Amino acid sequence: GGGLGGAVYRAIGNVDIGLGFEAGVSIVVLAMYLDRMTGALGRQVSPLGRRAAAKARAATAKRPGAKLWAHRPQPVTALVGVVVLALVAGGTGFLGTGSGNAGGNGKKVSIGYIPWDEGIASTYLWKELLERRGYEVDTKQLEAGALYTGLAGGQLDFQTDSWLPVTHAQYWEKYKNKLEDLGSWYGPTSLELSVPSYVKGVDSLADLKGKAGQFKGRIVGIEPSAGMMGILKDKVLEEYGLEGEYKVVDGSTPGMLAELKRAYERREPVVVTLWSPHWAYSAHDLKKLKDPKGTWGEGDGVHTLARKGFTEENPEVSAWLKDFELSEKQLTDLEAVIQETGKGKEQQAVRTWLDRNPGLAEKLTPQ
Repeated sequence: GGGLGGAVYRAIGNVDIGLGFEAGVSIVVLAMYLDRMTGALGRQVSPLGRRAAAKARAATAKRPGAKLWAHRPQPVTALVGVVVLALVAGGTGFLGTGSGNAGGNGKKVSIGYIPWDEGIASTYLWKELLERRGYEVDTKQLEAGALYTGLAGGQLDFQTDSWLPVTHAQYWEKYKNKLEDLGSWYGPTSLELSVPSYVKGVDSLADLKGKAGQFKGRIVGIEPSAGMMGILKDKVLEEYGLEGEYKVVDGSTPGMLAELKRAYERREPVVVTLWSPHWAYSAHDLKKLKDPKGTWGEGDGVHTLARKGFTEENPEVSAWLKDFELSEKQLTDLEAVIQETGKGKEQQAVRTWLDRNPGLAEKLTPQ
């Protein structure tokens, strides 16, 4: 959505030279025609004005191409032309917005996400897919508690990173009467604590006991509202007798990954919260600590949740989301492209990935 102005904005934001040139040239052409047409509306019709116009036409008629550029349509024609061109430039859909397959007609959709890699990847994938179908998409990054509150309160339309039935169980139990579960698009997942492979003698959660000094007494965590943080603090540490020996450091997912990278490059011992799938296992040689007591629970499915009433109001989008699924290879490849492209260029990365997977966009959002 957004017409030519929206195309220019997206081109600038994503450094898309081709799209920017195409939209820019279109705007210049429209501006030239609008100048000619609005000039006709302001033309004087007094005798003096007619004599002046006649002299001007005589002077310009001798120049090559003068008839084309000196042409002034009748006021009524000009007015109709201005209205039509305004509709095109504004992207109302009267003559189309240039998307070719747009079905959303500029309808607004709001997607919330927590900064987990699969959440970022799936959110920006759906932002791109829906925009290609003519929807106007807004994305909001939130911590887990605020995400579920916003979804239940109707401030958000959907999110694609709900880990159920284990990790986000507390939020589902609290808000399930105000949400719609559109199904799992990936699974099963796993939660774990991980250490670099060069850390010897630590292969399971039980092996951490008595070795806090080696890890400076810390387990590097993520957002405190994340479901796995609750499981770690309330269950895992207790079951393996690690309470009091280790401090769980609350932080953020990017912060945890930065700490992991720093320690790995220095070959220092570190234990971090991680989950599968995750691109970190491709970037670093890591060990998932075994959980013989099963304290992390069974693997989750990654679900799409929507606010109550979303399906009724958006049957087409809801149907697409219900049929959505990615394989582990597809998901981790997309995450890797996003990492390579860089922060702030997630949608550009999605476009690159879709170009490498021809036909997938049409399969995910069939018309």
